[in-house]
Amino acid sequence: MVLINQSNCKYCHDAHVIKYGTYKGVQRYFCKNCNRKYVYTETLPKMQIPIEIVSDSINMFYEGMSLNEIRLNLIRQANKYVSKSSIYNWIKHFTELALKEEFDYKPKVGNIWTANETVIKISGSNVFLWDIMDCLTYFLLASHIALTRTTWNASTLMETAIKCAGKSPSIIYANSLASYIKGSECLSSDCKEQTDSYNVQSGIHSSEPFSSSLENRDSILRRSKGIGMAKQYLNGFFIYYNFFRPHICLNCRTPAQKAKTNICFYSWKDVVEKSNLMTPIGKDYVSKLATIL
Repeated sequence: MVLINQSNCKYCHDAHVIKYGTYKGVQRYFCKNCNRKYVYTETLPKMQIPIEIVSDSINMFYEGMSLNEIRLNLIRQANKYVSKSSIYNWIKHFTELALKEEFDYKPKVGNIWTANETVIKISGSNVFLWDIMDCLTYFLLASHIALTRTTWNASTLMETAIKCAGKSPSIIYANSLASYIKGSECLSSDCKEQTDSYNVQSGIHSSEPFSSSLENRDSILRRSKGIGMAKQYLNGFFIYYNFFRPHICLNCRTPAQKAKTNICFYSWKDVVEKSNLMTPIGKDYVSKLATIL
């Protein structure tokens, strides 16, 4: 048996891998670190679909395509017959993994923000969806979804945005939200200590990159089965929009790149490929691989 230095273990990414015979003409490998046998393919452990197809499916979903449209596209483009339930499980699983990963970011945003409100119908009920975005980097600082429109909801939105940015803005442009944001006095004491007063002005600031993405996001949320699922998709969209989606007005950069954040994921493919790094064994290799990639 010959030691393989060029290839790392599919599970723990250790370099101590040896050839372990063949099965039906396919080379097998054995890892001396985690004592696992595997076949090196373009799929994740215990999965039969290539990584690129999985990541493309997740990206298509957050671009606004339905599960049925994604399935038909995979059949036409990749000749892969995948069920809608499998696609849904990919989206749910890898979105949860991305949300659990601690993104080490503190965006360097400007002092002018814009607040936007959308009313959508989920499971037959009207739901209020609020967002705050930085006007300089187009970084989405906070999103909040609720069944009511109150100053408490506005305070929750503002507190999340301020904690994300690490500061308060000097001006917030708002339209129908202006009265609620002005009246929000429920910020926590920790949040108040690091913030200054801000001026809320009625009006709409131009935010075309985000507005075009809103239509795709809202179509996703309308298909949600309940507000709980909608909140999960909303958090997944937060990652997709800020870290993975480049904008022409930002010279084909993402808001996270414009805001100079420190991240190790640049696409859903990165999340899928590194998903097994989120295990207790794999986390030991995250910092090493991040510097290489």
